[in-house]
Amino acid sequence: MQLENQREAWDKAFDWLCQSLGGLAESTYLNVTRREVNAKGGDVTITNARVWTGDPVRPWADGLTIRNGRIVALGADDAVGDELDAGGRLIVPGISDDHCHAQVPFTMCSPEAPMLQGAASIDEILRTVERYVADYPTDPYPRLFGFMTGIWLDKPKPTRHQLDTAVSDRPCYLVSESGHEFWANTRALSEAGILESDDVPMPKNAVVHREPETGLATGYMEETECGGSDGVMIRSARRSEPLSESRMQVALRVILEMYSSVGVTHLWQKDGHPGTSDLYRKLLELDSLPVRCFLDNLYTPLSEPGDFDVWAKYAAELAASGLPDGFLRTDGVKLMYDLPIQTHQAWLFEPYSDGIGGAGQPVFPLDELREQARRADELGLTINFLGIGDRCVHEALNTVEWLREIHPSRNHLRR
Repeated sequence: MQLENQREAWDKAFDWLCQSLGGLAESTYLNVTRREVNAKGGDVTITNARVWTGDPVRPWADGLTIRNGRIVALGADDAVGDELDAGGRLIVPGISDDHCHAQVPFTMCSPEAPMLQGAASIDEILRTVERYVADYPTDPYPRLFGFMTGIWLDKPKPTRHQLDTAVSDRPCYLVSESGHEFWANTRALSEAGILESDDVPMPKNAVVHREPETGLATGYMEETECGGSDGVMIRSARRSEPLSESRMQVALRVILEMYSSVGVTHLWQKDGHPGTSDLYRKLLELDSLPVRCFLDNLYTPLSEPGDFDVWAKYAAELAASGLPDGFLRTDGVKLMYDLPIQTHQAWLFEPYSDGIGGAGQPVFPLDELREQARRADELGLTINFLGIGDRCVHEALNTVEWLREIHPSRNHLRR
């Protein structure tokens, strides 16, 4: 979350304490700092406000009434319940972020690692990595996010040997700003099992660049990870247990409170799975989920057909749990139809114009994609598609039409 490069001694001492207590410090912190934002009920009237409604018939009001977490009336003439004087401040509808990856700061990168977007060269990236590993010697698997692939356009891609000069005593991998290209050191490639061959479970569209002379991985990869939910490097990082569950919950709450602080009241998380859902659910149980969240389960080439049943069961159990209503949904599923243009895997009607050849490809054969959609729809999951190329968008819309034919009673436009 872009903390300072230089750390005070007490920062490192706190890291050591948290690591030694095995998550107890974070769990205690979460329990004693409950936010009391989910379970509140009763009536609240906000007065002396400038409320912009977004309604062209009545664009402005001087207040509003909230009952059990929902706006039930505009205007402050008949105040009920607790009264809050807004002091003339502006109130607007909350912002909804409908495509986000809120857990990336603790899966695809280390929580305190600086971002790499500002680095203008390989040398600058390496200097940033060197500073980070020196300041965070207890991080067993440094992960840094945000390098811009354009800085080596028309130049050789970076290698594991270059990253080894910055850190070689522990695994390390870097993630591009798009989240679809990766740069790892030798230790990380070895621990992930792909230094010498591609024998580990890997997405079909993954590309591990290899040295022509030795066959060893160069350190540069494309599409080996499936969002922030699964992948070659993510699996190897999890074996190092870089973060306890309690620490991930603290990190998630910090991230979600950043959303809340700028007016985001709802987000749609696009690469979840039950493990991620558990983190959100725990915050809700602690009355500390600061924004309303809709979580997709990402179906990847590393998923299993039975996962749809697992996700539907989880969503049903959450809905029946008795937790405060309207704050958390996990009944979404994201189906991967194609992948980004950056790696030339967006599925197009016409070949790419830069001479690389081909027109991209779907992540799965079309009949498999339709079967995934049929099964998810049959279980009542809310479907959305990862679709980028024009051919892909065409086929995704065809799938929606097909679903409406075979399941006519379902509302396929609901959110």
